Amino acid sequence: MKKQGKKFAFLGLNAADTPEGARAFLKRYGWKWPSIVDPKRKRALKFGADYQPAVILVDANGHFVGGFQGAGTPARWNELKAELKKR
Repeated sequence: MKKQGKKFAFLGLNAADTPEGARAFLKRYGWKWPSIVDPKRKRALKFGADYQPAVILVDANGHFVGGFQGAGTPARWNELKAELKKR
């Protein structure tokens, strides 16, 4: 996982694209975190992500912390930010 500061790491789950498509997406936006292929959505569904896109916060022990599905809005990102501050 790509570490962000001392507290966070990013990991992508590639459930809908081909591995090549996912790499192109990451490159287009300059993102450098790893992306795991999850074509049967087993990992995504484990955390309740049955819709794309989804943003999921998972703690170091693999437990769901928070997140949302669908397009990000300022309100959703602010809710996530507030959750992170609690941790």
